[in-house]
Amino acid sequence: MNFTDYSDYFELLATKLKDVAHTTAAPKFARFNIEEILAGMAHGLDPSTPCLLLESFEGRLSEEGDNVMDTQDAAFVILQHADLEDFKAQNGIIDRAKQIGFKVVTKMRHDARQRQGLEHLDRNSFGYEKVGPIFGTCFGYRFTFSFFNPVSLKLNPADWLP
Repeated sequence: MNFTDYSDYFELLATKLKDVAHTTAAPKFARFNIEEILAGMAHGLDPSTPCLLLESFEGRLSEEGDNVMDTQDAAFVILQHADLEDFKAQNGIIDRAKQIGFKVVTKMRHDARQRQGLEHLDRNSFGYEKVGPIFGTCFGYRFTFSFFNPVSLKLNPADWLP
């Protein structure tokens, strides 16, 4: 899977999930890039309600017999603003972020079984951890997962100068 398809898939999830309800008029999705998040906040990304932030994936290649697998490790974050002194609100936001993240995970697993989204999702790879405060006053959960794709690494002599 390329990065464009990965990003588009998660933007679709953020759009379709009622708890996030991302739209261009009320943005609630951004790639986890500090410049994009700051620009998003300047253009309406409002963490007063839950947002989904997508991290870029990292990968590794592994060989299994004649097959090469491109395994990508990825993450998304569900977060929301809370006042730093309001611990009760923080706890509620953290609890809600975990519930929302589980909804995203459930949809990802469903889509993979239907051969949509992350078709080769490792359904046993999910992990999560509390985050916050980040970006000053936001709290939530970060969910990690892996997916893979078979790749061909056959040498093509036409790609190389003599």
